[in-house]
Amino acid sequence: MAAAVVLAGQMLLRAHSLLLCKGVASTPTCPLSSGCQEPLSALFDRAIHLSTSLHSLSSELLEKFEIKFSKGPKYFIPDINGCHTDAITIPGIHEEVTEIRYKDFIILASCFMRSWKEPMELFITGVKQLPNVQSDILSKAVAIKDQNHELLDVLEKIASQVNPEIKDNGMYVVWIEPEHDMPVSSVPRMRSFYNRIRCLRRDTNKLDRFFKYLKCNIIESAKC
Repeated sequence: MAAAVVLAGQMLLRAHSLLLCKGVASTPTCPLSSGCQEPLSALFDRAIHLSTSLHSLSSELLEKFEIKFSKGPKYFIPDINGCHTDAITIPGIHEEVTEIRYKDFIILASCFMRSWKEPMELFITGVKQLPNVQSDILSKAVAIKDQNHELLDVLEKIASQVNPEIKDNGMYVVWIEPEHDMPVSSVPRMRSFYNRIRCLRRDTNKLDRFFKYLKCNIIESAKC
């Protein structure tokens, strides 16, 4: 699998350190019709709730896909080319917290989420063509696509409060699937589907950690 980074405007994807903490999920506290601005802490709670849900869904989807379509213990093997989002610079976990730039973390999270928009749409289209596909596999894939979109919307609201200068620059990693023209049930396509979910599970875990880190370091009252 090849990947190429598309840049729409200049940005810096540099951040140092990533700390873990616990987040508490919540529902929206500011109805859209009210015209009020949802508190930043509530936005982070929503983001953590969604990112945690995305990771759980992707883990369940991977397990169900493997059970349904695997034809042996070594049928699904990790792609030697890794994940398409490997092109995104990943912040170090153990570096100095004082060098962190919250803007960079927000941009990084946005890039991850945008980079999964097309791969999930193509996954859903492809899975619909598979013989005897289980409805829960498709429903989980659709839920992931929808929650990813919702999380991106929440992130944009967080960005506007943390740093109004952060704008939607549309950065993402292009998805390229050489196996796209092969039969949907061919071994290369099936392995491509599997590795896509495997990479998604990895990336949703990173997103969950990103949002927990940001909340712990931006919200003074956060219990981390």
